[in-house]
Amino acid sequence: MNIKQLKKKYQDLYDAADTECSRISKKQKNGDIPVHMAAAEMFTVMAQKNMYFDFLSDLDDLELDNKKTQKS
Repeated sequence: MNIKQLKKKYQDLYDAADTECSRISKKQKNGDIPVHMAAAEMFTVMAQKNMYFDFLSDLDDLELDNKKTQKS
């Protein structure tokens, strides 16, 4: 897998986590799940979302390093 493919994969996962956050929030606002359960689910999803963001940032850095190396 190359960097571009990895970035696409983690961007898709990040977007899915964002969608999941919205779904959890909507369920809680509608009263479908208690606040404490929504908070627990949201905490888990936000942790995943932050991890995906970190991976994307690392891939951006790697991509920049590769471009600098190719120019040298």
